[in-house]
Amino acid sequence: MPFISALNKHPDSKIYLNEGSLSYKQILERVEKIPQTQSPLIFQPEWSFDSLCRIFAAARDNATLMLTPKGALAPDSIPEVLSKGFLLLRTSGSEGAPKWVAHDWSSLKPGLPIEKPITHLAASLMPSHAAALEVLFGAISQGVTLSLGDHWREKNSPMKPDAVAGPPQQLGIWLATKNRILENLKLFYSCADAMQPIWIKKKELVAPNLEIIQVYGCTEAWQAPTKTHPEKPWLVQLTDQSWSLKGNQIQITSSRLAKFWLYADGSMAPLVKPYLLGDEARNIEEGYFQIQSARHEVANFWGQKINLLEIESKLLEVEGIVDATAVSLQDPLAGQSLVLELVLAPSNSEDSMREKLKFLDALLPKGSWVPRFVGNATASKKRRHTRS
Repeated sequence: MPFISALNKHPDSKIYLNEGSLSYKQILERVEKIPQTQSPLIFQPEWSFDSLCRIFAAARDNATLMLTPKGALAPDSIPEVLSKGFLLLRTSGSEGAPKWVAHDWSSLKPGLPIEKPITHLAASLMPSHAAALEVLFGAISQGVTLSLGDHWREKNSPMKPDAVAGPPQQLGIWLATKNRILENLKLFYSCADAMQPIWIKKKELVAPNLEIIQVYGCTEAWQAPTKTHPEKPWLVQLTDQSWSLKGNQIQITSSRLAKFWLYADGSMAPLVKPYLLGDEARNIEEGYFQIQSARHEVANFWGQKINLLEIESKLLEVEGIVDATAVSLQDPLAGQSLVLELVLAPSNSEDSMREKLKFLDALLPKGSWVPRFVGNATASKKRRHTRS
């Protein structure tokens, strides 16, 4: 893998974590001591050197690696066809039940668009998120010193990153509070969500010299080949014909698309090309477009906008629900109706769960939602809800 060889190519570059720092050379030495990875390997990653080295070793050995967000339940079994050579990442996707996407290691060519010299890149992302791996692999491939975890945020931290990769909401908070991080920051890579013009307006007032690059991507296909508008960073341009707009949705035919879906019950299905990502976008000017939102995150019920992430979060508070995804469907009367894809903990019946879900009638028009039970988990541990 390119990012593995980069550890040897840039031996003096470093990675800083809460537990300390190691040079690329020292990390490579640790990886070399790890025996052949037993595939498949399933674990919950942290920003730790142990986690990083296990990920690098799995890539080195072409082993199947499943990274699980905190609290998420992995499938009971992994099909034989996925037992070697895949990276499995958790996502709710643009439609359907909670699931995983399976990437062939050989098809992954992640890399940040690092065009300007930067000395120190910090990641404000969860380690199980595809965008975090994009940052990690891409920065290592180019020998950039990295800070991962939270230590660089501390008031007395000696780390002064000149670039940060994180969700645009994080930048919005820093701008609103005039955070000290902005004093040294030259570049912000906006990952995971769409950049909104309101944050750019705040930036012009608080940090006019800060450059923003929108790194658009998705768990199913990693980073899209895009160009950020030089004066309007909330706009991007697709620079590869395998990515395109179909109506107001982004479509991809790239070979970097994940190969399979893997569901909680161990069943699987291929991803069919062309694939609609489910992200709404609209053309603005000269080929540039603005990413509006994921179609599945906001629904319109009798003229009322409902955030599906809020509905999912409330579902995960219900005793007996292990995992949940809210999927909106077109409805000729209500505008949209809601299908609730639910994974139940053991000993919970579908009938008893329907009774527990009646509280939704106070939040949504009665009759506009329907539960769909997609299986039972083998443990009742809830996951902390994160959108992939």
